[in-house]
Amino acid sequence: MADSGSRTAVSTGSRGHKRNAATTRTKLLSAARRRFVTLGFDRTTTRDIAGDAGVNVALINRYFGSKEGLFEACLEEPTSPRLALIAEGRTIAENLAEQFKQLDSPEYGLQVPLMLWLQGPGDERAAALRSRGMEGFAEAILEAAGGAPTPDRRLRAQLVLALGLGVATLRATVDMQPLATVSADALVGPVDDAVVALLGPMPATGRKPA
Repeated sequence: MADSGSRTAVSTGSRGHKRNAATTRTKLLSAARRRFVTLGFDRTTTRDIAGDAGVNVALINRYFGSKEGLFEACLEEPTSPRLALIAEGRTIAENLAEQFKQLDSPEYGLQVPLMLWLQGPGDERAAALRSRGMEGFAEAILEAAGGAPTPDRRLRAQLVLALGLGVATLRATVDMQPLATVSADALVGPVDDAVVALLGPMPATGRKPA
């Protein structure tokens, strides 16, 4: 009986540790996005990020390895997890619209990951991380669209990414109507038309190119 109770206590403690670790990681990502977007990579310090998140600065190295690792994690957030939803019936355009919705949320503001990619290049390390993140997102779009990963289709997937970044930039920085204030849901149709025109029918919808 004692052994059973001990195992239960250890198991419960392990689950609690995992929940705390996930919460801490989320806080660090949120604080880091805000700092990186507003101050840039070079002017952002790990001490400031940890202070904003209310945790010990040593936890950045524990969970991300370094400031560079944390920056890369911020860049990678909108790739596979969101595009994986296509397998559940969501199109590429609908996944991009989810990013646009974050721009409309006071909780995110300009710290949304898509906007993080539009900062100045910073130093060479930050530029390399940003480039790798964008390439990863474009590759995820290409994979979600299906078909052979030819150079032409890779270019088309990158054009879809450019469309998403362009829409995000204009909605966040320019009062151009109706684009600036139209709902993200209303953008799904036009963006989907562009995606299908570039990459052909999507596996989730079976739509034909226009």
